[in-house]
Amino acid sequence: MDFSQAIPIAISVTSLGLSTVSLVVTYRQKNKQDKLATRKALTDTVAAIVSANIEMSKLIYAEGDKRKELVPLRRHVNTQRRYLANHGDLLVSEIPDLATEVDYSVLAGAFESSFNWDRAETLWHESVRASDHPGSRAMNRRGLAAFYYRLGRFQDGRNEFEASLGELIGDIDSARRLRAETYAMWSQWEADAGFIEEGRRRYEQALAEAHRMAGTVDRQDLLHQIQSGSGGSQIKLARPRSDGAQLSIRKSSKARKPTSRPNEPK
Repeated sequence: MDFSQAIPIAISVTSLGLSTVSLVVTYRQKNKQDKLATRKALTDTVAAIVSANIEMSKLIYAEGDKRKELVPLRRHVNTQRRYLANHGDLLVSEIPDLATEVDYSVLAGAFESSFNWDRAETLWHESVRASDHPGSRAMNRRGLAAFYYRLGRFQDGRNEFEASLGELIGDIDSARRLRAETYAMWSQWEADAGFIEEGRRRYEQALAEAHRMAGTVDRQDLLHQIQSGSGGSQIKLARPRSDGAQLSIRKSSKARKPTSRPNEPK
């Protein structure tokens, strides 16, 4: 083969190579655009679920006779939230590398409100896994803990509260506040479940942690928050049982029907 014959072949090979590179680049760009579009759709879906949660809270805490009138509207909001949860779940499965801990925790709450507790539990664990720093991981762990208390899996809940506190190392006011708030939340769940002594112990730990805060204004604000919270109120008003029996901490992780405390904050 002489030189004049090799030139067309070389040009053809080069063109083929350039076409292949162009195809790969185009595919990657389209794939990236598709992922970004899915990410935007997921953001919109999560925002819509949060808005539905806010509307549901307004309906749940409506006063007096308005509650009966709002029952049909609550059904519509629940249907909307259930649809959005399923749509969001599909989207996170398509872009797991772009999904955030906020996406997972909001979807977990939506599935819990739809009585799909297995999927809610999985998504709570995903929110913990996706947390990129100890603070968010601690808050998602205590969200998972509250979920377990609603299911009656008290020991699992205690384990997650302990794990949440384990994330909050450091001796600065922000860490002290989160630890105090976690103890206070733990106390409230114990009191709600009837474990008054355990609730009182966690309540005292919350106060002790709050007292360690250096900032006077923040310290007083946090102490007031803890002392006026429903958990603290229940503990203060608690009385020994008339039969003299003592409530003990149950070790069982057997599930029960969740208690009705919608949209519990993390």
